[in-house]
Formats: sequence, C-alpha cells, structure tokens
Amino acid sequence: MKNFIKKDYETVLASERPSLIFFTSDSCHLCIGLKPIVKKLEKKYLQSIDFYFCDVKKEPVLTNHMLKDAGVPTGFIISNGRLFKINDPKEPSPESWYTNEYLDGLIGVIIG
Repeated sequence: MKNFIKKDYETVLASERPSLIFFTSDSCHLCIGLKPIVKKLEKKYLQSIDFYFCDVKKEPVLTNHMLKDAGVPTGFIISNGRLFKINDPKEPSPESWYTNEYLDGLIGVIIG
C-alpha cells in the first residue's frame, strides 16, 4: 500500500490501472479499522488495482481539494482518468465504515 501525496495526483489520474484511495487520520478509529481490510484486498487484487492511503494531516492541500466537507474515512476510485467518490455504505461498519464485502463488491465492478 502506498501513501498518496499531492505530487502523485496527476500520475495516478493518468495511470491505466485503476486505483482506490482512502483519506484517513491516525486519530480516527474507523480509519484504523479500515487499514487491515484494505491490506487484505490489496493482496487479493495486487495484479489489478493500486491502493493508496492519504493522511489528511500530512496532506492538507490535497485533502481540501478532494474531500471538501467529507469526513474520514472517505474513499475514491480513479479509473480511466476519472475520479469518483465511493458512496457511503447503506449500513456502515461501526469498526471500519466500509466493510470487506462492500469494497470487494465495488472492486469487482471496477475490474469486471
């Protein structure tokens, strides 16, 4: 899993590989719970998709540009040069917000 920083934005946007980017904070219990889920998915989809985390405290300019008023964790998909915010789950997990099943299903749609 890679750190997503401002200088990576254009490169990731132009990449042929889809990417999932999660904006997180070390002080957020949902973000802490999300990390092992994303690491597990990264192992499963290593050949198909890139995964990134962006620390909102270390990247305030990028955070303000992409998150606007959204809280953390918030996920984005970059695919075919387009940026999409991941919709909030109908039933968020109290431990991680996004569940493994929710993200796994989303990735399945992205990569076909």
